[in-house]
Amino acid sequence: MHIAAVKEVHEHPLPSVRALHHAIEAKARQWQDVVKIGRTHLEDAVPLTVGQEWSGYAHQLKQAIGTPLRPMSTGRSCWSPRSPR
Repeated sequence: MHIAAVKEVHEHPLPSVRALHHAIEAKARQWQDVVKIGRTHLEDAVPLTVGQEWSGYAHQLKQAIGTPLRPMSTGRSCWSPRSPR
């Protein structure tokens, strides 16, 4: 059953999520010079570029891709406690 689950993850959602990650990275590069005025609680905040914002989304997605793969490489469950070092 575990082998079937790993196979499904690698064949179906993972390629789509990787494609989404690459598309978001491309948009972040495309918009790296577009300045966005930051607002927080109706007050001015630090301005940033739209590219910086989207690169954050790309980074979060990259980390999310690695999460289900980590247990597959270590042979441990996501929920198994860490062994003391």
